[in-house]
Amino acid sequence: ASLEKRGNSVENIYQSVIELSSTIEHKMIHLQKEQEAYIMPYVAAYIDAKTQDKFNSKVISSLGLLDSQVLLVAMNDALSNHPVEYAGFQKEVPKFARLLIPTWRRVLYNPRASCLEIDSIKKQ
Repeated sequence: ASLEKRGNSVENIYQSVIELSSTIEHKMIHLQKEQEAYIMPYVAAYIDAKTQDKFNSKVISSLGLLDSQVLLVAMNDALSNHPVEYAGFQKEVPKFARLLIPTWRRVLYNPRASCLEIDSIKKQ
């Protein structure tokens, strides 16, 4: 309501949120491409697989169980368009955990990530 008093209509505020969301999305895509182009090849070339696995295990264990499940859903989605990395993901993540990813997506991931969806912004 205070924004409306300053002369901003709900439509203008909504449009600003949409534009900011689009800007954030473009910047995140750019950041991901930069990481894939520069950081990932460097890590793959100079850090042995055992050290990478050890680091990944530390990250996952520091997150706790629920956050780890959310991370596995996000990793599954992020790697699904990269066949080589996805094959590694499938090799490293136990089959039982991979089978639970759709359930974790529905129960844990979607409720947390729904606020990032454009449709949810429109409803609010």
